[in-house]
Amino acid sequence: MRRRNEALVYNILPPHVAAHFMGSRKRQHEELYSQSYAEVGVLFASMPNFSDFYSEETVNNQGLECLRFLNEVISDFDALLELPQFQDIIKIKTIGSTYMAASGLNPSRQVKPDDPIQVRWSHLALLVEFALELKKALQGINEQSFNHFVLKMGINHGPITAGVIGARKPHYDIWGNSVNVASRMESTGKAGCIQVTDETTEILKHFGYVFEQRGLVSVKGKGQLMTYYLIGKGGTTPSNPETTFKDEEETKNNPDSVLGLDEDITIHLETNENSFDNPVHNNTTEHILTQYNAEDKPGSTEGPEKQNTEHKLDLSADPIHQLSEDTSPLILSSTAATSGSSETHLLQKSDADD
Repeated sequence: MRRRNEALVYNILPPHVAAHFMGSRKRQHEELYSQSYAEVGVLFASMPNFSDFYSEETVNNQGLECLRFLNEVISDFDALLELPQFQDIIKIKTIGSTYMAASGLNPSRQVKPDDPIQVRWSHLALLVEFALELKKALQGINEQSFNHFVLKMGINHGPITAGVIGARKPHYDIWGNSVNVASRMESTGKAGCIQVTDETTEILKHFGYVFEQRGLVSVKGKGQLMTYYLIGKGGTTPSNPETTFKDEEETKNNPDSVLGLDEDITIHLETNENSFDNPVHNNTTEHILTQYNAEDKPGSTEGPEKQNTEHKLDLSADPIHQLSEDTSPLILSSTAATSGSSETHLLQKSDADD
């Protein structure tokens, strides 16, 4: 029975707090546990469109199916905390569909004030990685359940006070101005984004993160704060789906913006039976390509004799392309990677040659 009680306590409280209460010394119910921390990271992550999803209609079994889905999401978030890299991230609580976690609460972590930022605030960068993993986990759930939920997140750092309240149902929580600001970063943020304060941005820049300035945001109790949206790490910034869609549409409507006019021409040769050998083909082919370079290339003022010769077709250079008595009328298909257009020139024996 004692082992079960210990397992339950360790499941409810953080390990170092559970060890405090499960020690050999007996403690009174009135005895409080509290601990102050100077450098802590706080994360709030919510699903703003879950309230629209929740309903108590008969089709949802009076809301039971909605709660079952929410439990699946929160359970997947909790499973991330079991990963070795997130051992120092502590889940504080859930408030509706809002997930609250913190970093830097491990008392065994020893840092000095004069340590580099990369050492003192490594747990804050770890909290950001945890937030990005939350987005991936929810995306995976969306793909399986055909939903479109997104996370709206806010991160802040600073001093806090942690403690356990309650005798019958003890609850570990954190308080402080840093927690309030982190909550405001989430509530005033944008769905699908991670909003942080200016001070938090300066710290995370040392870890290679890239930000987009949002501007001044009115925060209750703090006035106007300059905030930023976290985009990602340098060199690995995720693409915006809306921007990608616009770029694809622009490419379709204006191919010249992507493909250069001086790209090489791809030549396709097809042969049929009952052909003839006529040197006029070589001359005509060379004339067509030269005319294309002179007339179709925008901004070109050079004469045919000064055109770039790399676009000319030399059929004599490759034995495979040489014309013989066994070859058919030559079909020259030239596709220029310019405006997406394709021109096909059919060189056939004229009636006069018959």
